[in-house]
Amino acid sequence: MKKSLKGFVKTKHFIQRQKERQVTDRAVVKAIRTGKLVENEDGHNFWLGDLKVTVDPHYSTLITVHPGDPSTLIKKVLGKTEAQELRKLIENHEASKLEAEAKETDEFLKYVADHSIKKI
Repeated sequence: MKKSLKGFVKTKHFIQRQKERQVTDRAVVKAIRTGKLVENEDGHNFWLGDLKVTVDPHYSTLITVHPGDPSTLIKKVLGKTEAQELRKLIENHEASKLEAEAKETDEFLKYVADHSIKKI
């Protein structure tokens, strides 16, 4: 049997997100009762400050919750593949930056040589 919260049924996803994001039932109820309802392509969201509770009003279902306090968010640890891809992107960016600097230096030296500029 699914748990309920003041007339709304909690989905499995909602229960997982609520637990990992450390959002209390009290905060969810307060957001639904006093928060601003915003309807968009993401669904029906109750906003109270930075707290967002996504619901399906047609089925009285709680979909997910996003806390307002970033310090309560769980930090994501990159997997080995993600870390390798990120490292490669950084290395490619640094290499292209060095190539651009080398090209600028070469162009400057060519300009100096072409215009017979002497050291002052």
